[in-house]
Parts: sequence; C-alpha cells; structure tokens
Amino acid sequence: MDDHTVEEAINNYASTKAMLATDASNILKVLDPFTAFADEILATAEGNSLRLSAIDPAHVAMIKADLDIGDVPGPYSHWETFKANVPVDRLVGPLKSFGNELVAMSVFDDRIEIVNDRAMRMARTVGGDPITLRIPEINCAAETTLDSDGIARILGITKIRDYIDISCDRTAFIVSTASDTESATLRFPGQFDASYHSALPADYVVSILTHIKPGKGVVAVSFDTDYPVSFRWQVGGVKFEVIVAPRVEAER
Repeated sequence: MDDHTVEEAINNYASTKAMLATDASNILKVLDPFTAFADEILATAEGNSLRLSAIDPAHVAMIKADLDIGDVPGPYSHWETFKANVPVDRLVGPLKSFGNELVAMSVFDDRIEIVNDRAMRMARTVGGDPITLRIPEINCAAETTLDSDGIARILGITKIRDYIDISCDRTAFIVSTASDTESATLRFPGQFDASYHSALPADYVVSILTHIKPGKGVVAVSFDTDYPVSFRWQVGGVKFEVIVAPRVEAER
C-alpha cells in the first residue's frame, strides 16, 4: 500500500470495505470491552449502521456494540454493506501506540490497515467465512440502573465467592454473595412488581463492570429468575450490551 498519510488513506476509501478516520483512542473505546471476552469479533455493516459482536470461548457471555456512521467523531467515516471477522487482539496494540493521534483505519478483504502520518500498522483479518453469531433480544421481567458508585460497590464483593446472586424484592435491587467465612449483601433502592433471582459467575461480572466506562455513569441491568442477565450502557453514540448466562442451582 502506498497510502502513508491519513489524507492519502481517506482519498483511497473507495477501495475499502470500511474507513474510519478518527483519533485512535476513539476506536479503542469501542474495542476495549471486547478484549475481556474474545480475540475475534464479527463486524456487520448495513446502511448507516455497524454492529460489532462476539461470544466468549466458554459460551457464557455475548457482547455487542451498535453505532451509526454519524457517531464516529473525526474528519471522515465510510462503510459499505459487509461482514468480516476482525482480530480485535491484533488491533489493540497498534492503536495504543498511536494514543490520541489521528489515524485512518481501512478494512479490506484480507487485512486491516491503520495509518498515521508518522507510521502504518497492519493486521490480517481472520480467514474463512464470517462467523455465524446472533445476539438474542433479552426481555426480562425486572430492570434497574447502577451508577459509578454502585458499580464500585459490587466490584468490592466479587472476591468472596466464585458467583454472585442478583435478585430483587419489591423495594430493592439486591446483590449478594457468601462463602464459608464471609458474606456481603448490597441493596439498591427500587420498585419491582415481584421477586426475581439469578446467579452469575463472579469473574464475568468483574470483566463487565471493569470495562464499563459509561458516558453518564449509568448502566442498565435487566434480569429475571434463572434467566440471562443483560448489562447495557452507552459511550457517546455507541450502545453496548453484554448478556451473561446464569448459573443454575446444580452448578453451585
């Protein structure tokens, strides 16, 4: 490739599947939550919308991020309708090396090129047909929100045991855990129409909450009895969701 500056890469957009010209840190904000769950993500673009999705190797958690072309800050963005397997682990290092500098990231059939006015990095896309992945729509009976303080409080109890209980009564959202020697219960005021309960692997909860950087400090949590739990948050115009399968009684 002869495009060694951002401007030259932008001018070559017609030969790409997708082109994002923005600060490297903006792309990292989108990719960062994925690094906790998978090395490979599926990128699906149609019209003005782009979805990134992945499932962890143990098939316990699924993650997706949705954005529109107008949500990408920077001088230029373009994509056509396509599906591609993207090696997120191979992109994070080069993007971090550029910090907050302007880059042009070009997606081709066989590679992804990241160009800065002082350097270029390249990562091969994952070969083969795009992976088949469908993120289900989760319709739960109960929903609440957590602010940054609530996230920190939950993280503070996750080391007690390898799973945590998520439940509610009519007046509070409850997060609890217990071992043979220690226990903790957190109550967050709320109003619910009935009692619901689910349990999640603690390490997945840690991975989710430590990667959440909500723009307004709010994370929506949807849950039901022995049902997958959905965590949703937004950074700028990018909407994230992580769905975690519950631990059933026989696994505890």
